[in-house]
Amino acid sequence: MNLFAGQNIYLPNELKEYFHRLCQTRVEGYRNRLEDSPFPRMVDLWFAGFCLAAKKNLAPSHVEPKQSYNAIEGNVFGSDNYRSDMMVLFCISKTGNLDIITEPSKMLRLVNEYAISGVKEIIGVYESSRGDDALDLLCEYFSEL
Repeated sequence: MNLFAGQNIYLPNELKEYFHRLCQTRVEGYRNRLEDSPFPRMVDLWFAGFCLAAKKNLAPSHVEPKQSYNAIEGNVFGSDNYRSDMMVLFCISKTGNLDIITEPSKMLRLVNEYAISGVKEIIGVYESSRGDDALDLLCEYFSEL
């Protein structure tokens, strides 16, 4: 069961270009090159950011609703339950409250704040590249973790 169906992930406007640049599938319907855009979908970059933030215990980044856009529908977690299960367990761990599972929008907001921190870290690595393509650079970065 997908607790996040009907929920939406809002991303800061300032990250929109990076999501378009680093993800293969674009809203316009064409695909970027794998070497330049190592993430198949926006949710894959977002989830990588979430995992990175959890691994490195990054501080959450507040997402200001007025400066964000509706980027990812929560229905996407219906096809791979491991992601939504991990998100629920993370929220229980961070809040110490089992009852949070009854508040999917609150959980998604919490996870999103961590995901954004991780995405910002990924962007920082990407921006520091020295001519490497994004795929090589990010593979090396993640393998070192």
